[in-house]
Amino acid sequence: MEGLIRQAVVPLLQQQARGFASRAAGFWCDSWFSHVPEAPRDPILGVTEKFLADTNPQKINLGVGAYRDDSGQPVVLKSVREAERRVAGSHFMEYLPIAGHRQFCEDSVKLAYGEDSPVLKNKQVAMLQSLSGTGSCRLSAEFQGHWLPGSTIYIPTPTWANHLNIWRDAHVAIEQYPYYKPETRGLDFERMCDFLSKAPAGSAVLLHACAHNPTGVDPTTEQWRELSKLLKAKTLLPILDCAYQGFASGDCDRDAQAIRIFAEDGHRMMLCQSFAKNMGLYGQRVGCWSIVCEDEKEAKAVESQMKALARPMYSNPPLFGALLVHNILADKALKQQWLGEVKEMAERIISMRTLLRQNLEALGSPLSWNHITDQIGMFCYTGLAPEQVDKLTAEHSIYLTRNGRISMAGVNTNNVARLAEAIHKWGLKAFCIACAKFQEGDTLGEALAVAATAPYFAIYHAAVLLHARRELHMALVMLGLLLTSALCTVIKKALKQPRPAATCALLGNCHKHGMPSSHSAVMAFAATTALLLYLHRRGSGSNRSRGGRNGSGSGSAGAKDTAAARTAQRGTAAAAAVERLAQALPLLEVVLLLLLTAAVAYGRVHLGYHSPAQVAAGLALGSSLAAAWWRLTLTACERWGPALLRLPLLRALHFRDSLGCLDVHAAEADLLKAGPAAKRSD
Repeated sequence: MEGLIRQAVVPLLQQQARGFASRAAGFWCDSWFSHVPEAPRDPILGVTEKFLADTNPQKINLGVGAYRDDSGQPVVLKSVREAERRVAGSHFMEYLPIAGHRQFCEDSVKLAYGEDSPVLKNKQVAMLQSLSGTGSCRLSAEFQGHWLPGSTIYIPTPTWANHLNIWRDAHVAIEQYPYYKPETRGLDFERMCDFLSKAPAGSAVLLHACAHNPTGVDPTTEQWRELSKLLKAKTLLPILDCAYQGFASGDCDRDAQAIRIFAEDGHRMMLCQSFAKNMGLYGQRVGCWSIVCEDEKEAKAVESQMKALARPMYSNPPLFGALLVHNILADKALKQQWLGEVKEMAERIISMRTLLRQNLEALGSPLSWNHITDQIGMFCYTGLAPEQVDKLTAEHSIYLTRNGRISMAGVNTNNVARLAEAIHKWGLKAFCIACAKFQEGDTLGEALAVAATAPYFAIYHAAVLLHARRELHMALVMLGLLLTSALCTVIKKALKQPRPAATCALLGNCHKHGMPSSHSAVMAFAATTALLLYLHRRGSGSNRSRGGRNGSGSGSAGAKDTAAARTAQRGTAAAAAVERLAQALPLLEVVLLLLLTAAVAYGRVHLGYHSPAQVAAGLALGSSLAAAWWRLTLTACERWGPALLRLPLLRALHFRDSLGCLDVHAAEADLLKAGPAAKRSD
């Protein structure tokens, strides 16, 4: 009976189970991937997509880092074409070993570490052919995750965006260290070293071997040496990404200096090489990943684990690109031809940097564009904000990443002027007073840079006084200040004497003229005028009321006697001291203005904006103009003042002439105390 039941029931249950499984499978097949969202566009490749969709014939693509010639066309190097000719038909299409083409790897590490490098002679370097720079970085991240568990990777800010993706996907903890300083558009070396000095021992530090992407800002040789010592002392593992050897400066040895410094200092480190840029093998995906170990035995063990990581990823690398690189590097003549072509590419990029900067400066930009030529390699970090980048794209069909990075390879003699005009129009706009620059750590220079704002505040102060007090002589002083500044500009254009050669490149004002110093002239005019006004009011006849002409003087007659009477009425020594201090304030103001003028003049030399002769000429011009203008002011007020004050406009604005009043504030106070009746009779 049990057997019969089993025979009847079991098939039925199996049939029901199969039906359920079939329905479940159908359900999941319909919805397995419905929960997968669309990934955001790659910020770099997305730029190219938008560029290709643009129909503007003058569009410019400054996004993707691929070399173009001066006509904007892709380039295949002649050395690569020759290697291609030699390789064609000479090899089978068999799989390469997991570690790739051995001779290619050996050629690659010699190019990076140097032909006579001790680490190569001692067989300390484990090596493996990789899928260009991205593949090398991914293998480095996986190796760190597998064999340095719990360690952190320190990545510069900013960096190539894919660096973060690579180490994040390898599940390695990421910290970002300061690298770029927006204020100088240069390297923030002090903060960088301070940050890395606090990293836990056993951490890894990602470094760009040359031509930092995206900033184009590299450490100097001395800074590389200092950085190497720091990482060695703190037991930090360097991982160098070398994507632009030779392409940065045009010299492969110079561009490899960081790698060789670290190797000479005895670091155990990783190196990620790519031949996409310096050989133009973008589509061949040719790279080399190497690790410097303690000795040959350790290198063999490490290399076996490198291959163990590569095997499940892609099994083995492609053949053709490795053959091209090997043929070029292994043949002396072909290698020399390639080195020459790399130099030509680098020099074209450098020349475009110079040309772009010259165009921007010629447009009269108030900003320094030194960073364009100070940076190196394929990319320039302009400092443009995302909103400004959007304007360049929308209004001019100029395509670049929204962080302001431009690929200098996309700039050529046909579009550089248009690019400069667009940046000048929508790019960085300066609104600052003086915009004086000083060396970091120069406390005196910082104080003098602040003092450099004084001429602007002198003009502004005169304008405020003119509006608030409606003094006839103040209107003439204001006019004199403006004429002094304008005259300096005219003289500069006529003489065309350059700024100090030692500092003009650093300050970004080599295109400007320096004789005479406008700052010094304006301050000398203001200080001399203030001194002459003080002497005029304190001199003989300063107590005479000149207010009868405008109505304010009648209430101020005998101002000095009135002031003395008020002091006597108060009857206290303290009140007398306060009164004396109030009377001394005009002189104190003049003294402070003279000292400030001296500080501004000295600051123009100290900060490097002018030579001593240019500053002296400015002081002489400003004080001479002030003396002549003061005589004209006195004449105007004495001879034509009453007539001018009767003009409807000046009457409506309640202008007055209080030039002969010793203490205008005291006279006004007395007039207010006299009450409404006095005002009406006035």
